Amino acid sequence: MPIKQRAKPKTPRIHDKSIQGTRKFVSKDITPAPQTLPPSQLSKTRGISVVAKDHSGSLSRVRLYNKMIAVVIGIDAYKDLPPRDHLSYAVKDAKGVESVLHKNYQFDRIITLYNREATRDNIMEVLQGELATTGSQDAVFVYFAGHGITRPIQTGEGELGYLIPYDGSLERAGMHRNISMQQIKADVCPLAPAKHVFFVMDACFGGLLLDQRAVDVKPGRDEAYLREITEEHVRQVLTAGQADETVLDGGSRGHSVFTGRFIEALEEVKDYVTARQLIARVSKEVYGDAATRGHKQRPRGGEIYGTGDFVFVSNYEQRLQDRLMASQVEVKRARERKEELSHTYARLIEDERTLKKRIQGQKDAAQDRQVKREKAILEAKKRAYELEKASVEDELRKKEASQAALEKRLQEQAKIQGTMKDLEQDLAKSYREIEDKKRLELAAIQRDKAVELLRVKRLMEDIQKKRESLKATKLETLSIGDAMQEYKNVEQQLAAVSSKYDKRLAGGLKDLEKRYDNQRQRYLAEIEKLDKVLLEYEEQINGITRKYYNNPPKKDMFETQDQFQQRLAVYKKQADGQAVATRKNFESGLNSIKAQREKLSVAKSDLTNQYEMEKGGFQNRILAEKETEMEIYRQQLDGIVNQAYILPIDEIELGKYLPEHQVFQITAFIQVNRQKKGVSFRLGIPGKEARMLWNNREFIRGEAVLKLKPASDEVTVISIDIIDDVHSKKYSHDVVMEVGRDDCFIAYANGLVKDTNTGLEWKTGPDQNTNWDEARSWVQSLNLDGGGWRMPTTDELQGLYKKGMRSHNLTSLLLNTTYKYLYVWSGETKGSSDARLFAFRRGLRHWLSRDDSFNLRAFAVRSRSDG
Repeated sequence: MPIKQRAKPKTPRIHDKSIQGTRKFVSKDITPAPQTLPPSQLSKTRGISVVAKDHSGSLSRVRLYNKMIAVVIGIDAYKDLPPRDHLSYAVKDAKGVESVLHKNYQFDRIITLYNREATRDNIMEVLQGELATTGSQDAVFVYFAGHGITRPIQTGEGELGYLIPYDGSLERAGMHRNISMQQIKADVCPLAPAKHVFFVMDACFGGLLLDQRAVDVKPGRDEAYLREITEEHVRQVLTAGQADETVLDGGSRGHSVFTGRFIEALEEVKDYVTARQLIARVSKEVYGDAATRGHKQRPRGGEIYGTGDFVFVSNYEQRLQDRLMASQVEVKRARERKEELSHTYARLIEDERTLKKRIQGQKDAAQDRQVKREKAILEAKKRAYELEKASVEDELRKKEASQAALEKRLQEQAKIQGTMKDLEQDLAKSYREIEDKKRLELAAIQRDKAVELLRVKRLMEDIQKKRESLKATKLETLSIGDAMQEYKNVEQQLAAVSSKYDKRLAGGLKDLEKRYDNQRQRYLAEIEKLDKVLLEYEEQINGITRKYYNNPPKKDMFETQDQFQQRLAVYKKQADGQAVATRKNFESGLNSIKAQREKLSVAKSDLTNQYEMEKGGFQNRILAEKETEMEIYRQQLDGIVNQAYILPIDEIELGKYLPEHQVFQITAFIQVNRQKKGVSFRLGIPGKEARMLWNNREFIRGEAVLKLKPASDEVTVISIDIIDDVHSKKYSHDVVMEVGRDDCFIAYANGLVKDTNTGLEWKTGPDQNTNWDEARSWVQSLNLDGGGWRMPTTDELQGLYKKGMRSHNLTSLLLNTTYKYLYVWSGETKGSSDARLFAFRRGLRHWLSRDDSFNLRAFAVRSRSDG
């Protein structure tokens, strides 16, 4: 079954308009509204244009079109559809649109097709014939009210929408008699040379074939947006609803909800409105109206193709001028009528004098009766004159008041425009002042930056010279004490640079805040002025409307209570109407002031955004300059810290030699900042050379290679050289760096952990399940820092156990397992199958098969005596 897309009335009414003669459509030529510009400028502004603000706030005229043409189509009665499928309000909706276009907008031509006129051939003749004669700078608006239908595409996914003409069909086999959106897109749109074409269809259907690649363009009201869309072509469409939805009737003024809202939006326009703005507003309002009535109607609109935007241009100012001219004519007529009545009254007075003379000279009763009759007639004429005079004077007062109100509105409009112009000039002046100040500040910043760059360049040259003097890996010209002092000096310079930029940043931000705050206060003052004007307007409106209610009629003795109540109701209704009219008369002025206030609010908001942007840019620039200069000093600090320094060893103690491992235990003492520091290590020396070194120990000397620890007075020993000058031998030892401390334990970079209480050195095995044989094999293969490693005893493991210490009851420096419980093998065995372990969970010892490995780990240990 075909989808009926427009709600059916309970009692269908068919409104037909017969074609006169051989005309297939009605064409109405409309004279464009005259431009309110000086004659010297008229030649430059032919066509249709609007006035909008540019980026600087100044008013600028934007030319939109040469001509605007409208096509309005409405169909209630259909040739081949049963009466139940006829409509009641489509033609009324179309005529409502025609009326608002004719009264309120600058359309050069309006073509109408109603009922029998709206055949498929006639519609296509207009769309493909008449519109094909439009120019490349013209605009076309097409409105359709009638049936729409949606059919699925049989050869693939999707659907296609159709408009039903007067001789169209709702049957599947009759779709060729209709007009599809594919025809609109492929045949009608490309053939019309017009720059902008906008289709509005008070019908529901899908398959609009909108451009899915269209960019999301936000409608604007500034000069830049208008110029942009003026350069671009566009084909736009708006429908009353989507497939499977019906058009709701019962909207404003007896129209459908969709067309009623569309006409309301057009009537409220004072200057211009774009298609995108109308689509957004009408879609939202119609959806809300339908929802409140428990109905679903979702208008859909967008671009068929193109990125321009259709613009409706209002003739509001011309209508105001026309009303004033009509009012002046009516006032002139009323004054002429008043003057004519004055002459009539003069003639009545003359007749009354003549009658009095006749009364004085009357002879008989017949003459007396005749005089009395004439006198009664004269009195009646005088009463009629007085009534008409009072009526004319009352009408004249009303017309003069209406004329004065119109003149006042025009004066207020001119005053507002003048105020807006003054404000725009002030804003432009303020903008120029801000830009000039910014240029001066930028020039000052550039000068300061040039001076700063020159200083930094010289500083870099000094640093480079200093670095060249520090090229040697082991510097002898600069002592460790000098390096410490130099480090402190550079740190002070770094702090001074940081403080300098912090003060500069704080001062600059304070000046910036002050400059913008002055402009912000200016905007606030102007907004307060406008708020005061709005309040005065409201008080004036309320004062006028109160007058209508302050003198209600009083009941007289000749009328019943019901009659009085009826008369009182009429009075109240008239007062309500006068109050509404009064507010409407002031509406234009109020709206202009509100718009002006909104502009100032937007300007104030823009000023805040500009302040935040300039503030952010200034902060980023200062912080970047600060970081650049501070990086120079940081590099100096890094150079001092990374430099190696040679320091003679004050004293060398040769300890016990371990022939099994061919290592000497040696302690070297150095003097740093008047403090003696001892370094103990093992030095691998073959037995023969070790004996010679021992025999000549009184003649050996040493050198230590040091590095300065950052931000401290401490040093780190990198390596130690033991020199035997007798045999010209040199033995070097790289000192392992300390990486951490925990209680009495010290960890080194090579993974070794030393217990300073017991002198034992520990190394943890792999973090994996390990049986006893795997643990022994790992310990035997360990050759770290001179060797001498073995499996620990359970007593030694017990010495590591500290209940409640860290997560596994031992120092975290030895903890490298991810398991919850830690069990460590000892070197103690029982027979060939069992070995002893230590459980750190509870500090207990257990015998276990050597083959077990779950949660078991290997530790290695050595002592001084072990080598």
